[in-house]
Amino acid sequence: VVLGFIGAIAVFGLLGWLLIQSLLLARRHNANAWGYGLANIRRRIVTSVVQAIALGLGLMAMLVLTVLQNDLLKDWQMSLPPETPNRFLLNIQTDQLTSLTKFFDQHEMPEPTWYPMVRGRLTAINGHPVQVENYKDIRKKQLLNREFNLSWSNELQSDNEITDGRWWSENQPMTESEISLEEEIARVIGVNIGDRLTFNIADQLFEATITNLRKVDWDTFRVNFFAIARPGYLENYPTYYVTSFHLPADKTKLLHELIREYPNLLIIDVASVIEQIQKMIFQVSRAIEFVFIFTLLAGFVVLYAAIVATQDERVYEAAIFRTLGAKRNQLVRAWASEFMILGALVGIFAAAGATVLGYIIGKHALHIPYSFNPWIWLIGLLIGMVGVMVAGLIGTRFTLAQPPLLTLRRLG
Repeated sequence: VVLGFIGAIAVFGLLGWLLIQSLLLARRHNANAWGYGLANIRRRIVTSVVQAIALGLGLMAMLVLTVLQNDLLKDWQMSLPPETPNRFLLNIQTDQLTSLTKFFDQHEMPEPTWYPMVRGRLTAINGHPVQVENYKDIRKKQLLNREFNLSWSNELQSDNEITDGRWWSENQPMTESEISLEEEIARVIGVNIGDRLTFNIADQLFEATITNLRKVDWDTFRVNFFAIARPGYLENYPTYYVTSFHLPADKTKLLHELIREYPNLLIIDVASVIEQIQKMIFQVSRAIEFVFIFTLLAGFVVLYAAIVATQDERVYEAAIFRTLGAKRNQLVRAWASEFMILGALVGIFAAAGATVLGYIIGKHALHIPYSFNPWIWLIGLLIGMVGVMVAGLIGTRFTLAQPPLLTLRRLG
């Protein structure tokens, strides 16, 4: 993170210098207010670039929150297939499977896949008892301190991919109990292929050897398990079933009927959970935005202070130009041009940084394609140009109030 932050500052600095140099080439044929504004930036190029980077980073943080709220979450939801499961059913008893299958058939809904599940706590690894209090890693302690949902299957699910080892087959001789682990959880608890795991299931011990590791696509919203055993070993333990299915919006009333007929079932509404997550992200983002707004305002105050620090120089410049015939509004336009160019740099830095971060978060965190949003650039440029121009003109208002003759006499 620190290296990325330093890298961003370096890239912004180089980009700012190149943009200013490019604009200076155009200035050779342009001697109006924009040309004077560019000349001022050139004289203070280091200070100007540093100010643009500082303000750009603050504005970038605000734009990133906008990208997360409005673009990435919407893109993620749009990337889900129309028939993505949006309801989970838990605590299904074995003797309810037949009647539940009929229930789905009667209401013209596809029969979901029923997944058997038993709950067990990991008690030993390679014969060594698991002592949760001896582990320092918080995530590892959390995983080992709760029960695992164990299942069994002969077939590898379509959203699972073997990354190490081999998957068993029905025709393969059963010499020992085998188990498959999701690769990330195996990494966290520090186990690999060949290690033996012991689970306590309803006060009975179940021991199995890890024979393969899997990569699981959790974004499908199908039922998946961290641990899957080979059939033939877990069937005698207390079992219940789980499933996920897609419930169309026009059939939500079926949930009431389902609960009435099967009061023991636990139904998880994925759509409501996603909505609650969106609300939580919105509220947290709003709170963070206030912090970044104050940071950005502080940046404008620093800009104002930097302009005031160069006030004597600007008073002298104004006196010279007014003595040579420049009008007050011409100087205002020249300084406004200077601050708008500086603000444009701020907006470009902020929008570019927010776009790159949005792409990285979308690709590596949410695993979705990032859609370019031109509004981010428009908003960044608008806030940067207007904000810097207003702060700059306020900082230079005293400059034009000084009589040029008095200024020249004092300096003389």
